[in-house]
Amino acid sequence: MSKQTEEEQKLLRKEMPEVERLTDLIFGLALSIGALVLISQPPQDSVGILADVVIFSYSFFILVTVWTHYTVTLTYIRIETLSILRLNFILLFLVALEPYFFFLLTSGPKEFIGGAIDDIASMLYAIDLAALMAILAYFSDLVIKKEGRKIHKEEVTRHDVDRIVY
Repeated sequence: MSKQTEEEQKLLRKEMPEVERLTDLIFGLALSIGALVLISQPPQDSVGILADVVIFSYSFFILVTVWTHYTVTLTYIRIETLSILRLNFILLFLVALEPYFFFLLTSGPKEFIGGAIDDIASMLYAIDLAALMAILAYFSDLVIKKEGRKIHKEEVTRHDVDRIVY
């Protein structure tokens, strides 16, 4: 990695609160989009209501899990380099895409279900989730390498397990 200039370091320190606010905003927006999908397609019967709630719960669980892990991890590492900042933006982009891909899988036009578009949506959703998990694993790895000696042993173990699981 190349050394950063003082100006780049000052810019990153200055922008950090804005990055944190942007992160919370994007996670909130992704969760809201999932809820709006429920409103946009009213169910026809009680089974439809239950199916919608179960489908929304899955997407909600994915996003909240990613947000929780991300938030805990970033309490131990700061976004100090441009590469980590860029990786953070990629993670946020992937979070914003998750509701769209999930919508395509679960509520897309019925003529596409089981067809080529359904296959593509399934692959894109899998790639999106895999990339999210890879970034979270990398952030856990950074916690262990940069902060492992400074934090409690249980937290190190938790991040060690997280980087394997994710």
